[in-house]
Amino acid sequence: MRFARFAAVTFMLLLGAGCSELKDPASPQPTLVPAIKSVEAADTDWTLVTTKTVTPDTTTQVTGSRYTLTFEPLSILESLSVTIRERNASIVDVEFGPDGSQFNKPVLLEISYRGTAFDAAAPNFNGRSPRLFWWNPDTGNWEIVPGTDNPKDCVYTVSLRHFSRYAMGDGTSGWEDADRNKDSIK
Repeated sequence: MRFARFAAVTFMLLLGAGCSELKDPASPQPTLVPAIKSVEAADTDWTLVTTKTVTPDTTTQVTGSRYTLTFEPLSILESLSVTIRERNASIVDVEFGPDGSQFNKPVLLEISYRGTAFDAAAPNFNGRSPRLFWWNPDTGNWEIVPGTDNPKDCVYTVSLRHFSRYAMGDGTSGWEDADRNKDSIK
């Protein structure tokens, strides 16, 4: 079912893409479909970073790799087994689960982007400010997640209302993988 949906979206995007240029280069575009393929068709490309049970009555942090999720009391109404999976440890491309989980109160997400193309001290620094996007399977688009950037500490902070797949880019040419020069988008 997921593969069929992916194939249909890919076909529609290829038909619509043609030779035209992006009309809104500042917003994420689903034109880099191969990145989505890695989620839809090859779940084995993802690495489980951590799993932790969160309860509704306490403040709990779930930490793994570049990511720290902070749940305040009553963010959730019943215990939840939270997972963090990443596609590649050297970039920001992560799935928080269970996918689709929604929260009573926002869950704070802190992402360290140290060493990525958004880190001014990194040799592959692209000179741009990071932005976080989430993949909306209903619309087939990457959507911006407003957040706060702390370039001194290379930490991007957002409040999440739900779990999904999130990726960091700069929004200038659609969804951009910080590791795009290493052909990590397959």
